[in-house]
Amino acid sequence: MTLKSALFATTILALSLSACGGESGTVVARVNHDKITQEQVEAQLKDIPAELIEQQGVELKERILNNLVEQSLLVQAAKKEGIESDKSFKEQMDSIRTQLLTRMVLQKKVDQAANDDALMGLYELEKEKYAQPQLKARHILVKTEDKAKTLISKLAGGADFAKLAKENSTGPTKDRGGDLGWFRPADMVPEFSNAVKELRKGEYAKTPIQTQFGWHVVKLEDTKAPEAPTFEELKPILKQRITQVTIEGYMQELKNKADITLVE
Repeated sequence: MTLKSALFATTILALSLSACGGESGTVVARVNHDKITQEQVEAQLKDIPAELIEQQGVELKERILNNLVEQSLLVQAAKKEGIESDKSFKEQMDSIRTQLLTRMVLQKKVDQAANDDALMGLYELEKEKYAQPQLKARHILVKTEDKAKTLISKLAGGADFAKLAKENSTGPTKDRGGDLGWFRPADMVPEFSNAVKELRKGEYAKTPIQTQFGWHVVKLEDTKAPEAPTFEELKPILKQRITQVTIEGYMQELKNKADITLVE
């Protein structure tokens, strides 16, 4: 979320909630009869990426405070113009209220279901399903198939793979002799990882591999037995699964308990 969009999101609710005035807390500004508090500034910082806060620091907080001052002025002007009584305003606020209630009740159910204990339990049950072998390989990335075939011919004649990579590769691993280090097949595009998995340790592919990045000459240097990802690596996937199951189950529960009649 950008700073602009994060700040704009709160402006929508400001008219009805009077978010710029009347709150308790440490006052950092006064706009006519309204107060702006440090707590309001901190609340808006929660919607802004941590790296942006780290980069801009004091300047960012000043911009947020200025935005809150402008919001307060606009809210005061809108009330004076009678916007709160406008039919369109009331309809939009009803829609926003509905969306907010919907999102918050679902989030509450998800937070209750997808706690760390539940996630760890699911991880222990299913981590082996995600276990993959680890591969260590080198590659040479070139622009054309003919160039790749020429390099493979040189390898067949006894050329050193790392030396050829340094002299010919267009990829970021060029200076390392094409060394990709250790990786799981899922870390690479399918065309590449599928080809590497077919090789024996110390063997190079006898035909070029084409991916979205170009043409690859690849050599498998070593392998490790399948290893399950760590809990932190799998956590986003597990949370997504619990979230989906929780929402679907909760919606079905509500429907089962409700008296619903579709009127044609």
